[in-house]
Amino acid sequence: MKKVILLVFFLTLIGLPQLNKLNPLDKLQPLEPLNGLEKLQPLEGLAPLEPLSPLTPLL
Repeated sequence: MKKVILLVFFLTLIGLPQLNKLNPLDKLQPLEPLNGLEKLQPLEGLAPLEPLSPLTPLL
């Protein structure tokens, strides 16, 4: 069992630099959905106005 734990430990140590190399790519990928969410924010701001626009003639 100790050998398995040591193997996993060393594999994680070997894998950490590879994960660090992938981190810049991971940082760029979340920015793309965030940019999409920023584009959706004005649409969310307009969404409450759409239900109000049919009500404005009633008022």
